[in-house]
Amino acid sequence: SLLLLASDQYQHGNDPHSNLALRSVWCALLNVASTFDNVYFPCVQKQQKLAIINAGLDALEKVVGVDDEDVLFSVKSIFWVMYKVLHSDPRLGPNDFEGRDPVGKSVKFLLDLPGGAWKKEARLLTNSLWFFSLCCEKNFLLTRKNSEALILFCVRGVTLDPSSALHYTLHYTMVCAFKKTEKKFIRKCGIIGALATILESDKDEWSSKAHHLLHNILEFCKE
Repeated sequence: SLLLLASDQYQHGNDPHSNLALRSVWCALLNVASTFDNVYFPCVQKQQKLAIINAGLDALEKVVGVDDEDVLFSVKSIFWVMYKVLHSDPRLGPNDFEGRDPVGKSVKFLLDLPGGAWKKEARLLTNSLWFFSLCCEKNFLLTRKNSEALILFCVRGVTLDPSSALHYTLHYTMVCAFKKTEKKFIRKCGIIGALATILESDKDEWSSKAHHLLHNILEFCKE
């Protein structure tokens, strides 16, 4: 489609006009993806949906290192679009992305973001967690390396933005990732300390979720 071609034309850099154009493209794709749960949208073919997700992965590769408000808005939109597209079609699975590694590429991009970027775009963490939890559900976590990277991403989320991170999507994502990692990595990754800090802060709205997740982690490490 023209929108995917427009996204593909974006060149990495700090040109504010290009960054604004990328934002406009992914805002439009966000509106398209919002119709994917609609019963009146059966005409979108699997290959078209696959092309949208691949365009999102390509765009993430192009904006690595670009700290710009419009780019961060685009990234937030990209993760939500990829989630909506993946959620809309049960036929889409790991075999459709041979050589692309959606989880590995996405989580590496997020881990390379400066901490301040997470605070500039509030829903960046939330949208990416929805995407990763769905990838876990569809068994996209095929390697220990990806699972470890995803756990580190969750640790960073809990540390930088616990109000957004402490959601069942993070809990589900971490539990799935734990199954493909070694217990010694889980003990050393920092999640236990991050959750303990939250429990010590007396934030009632976070403490029950943090306590539940911490309990599950400790039980898993004992097995």
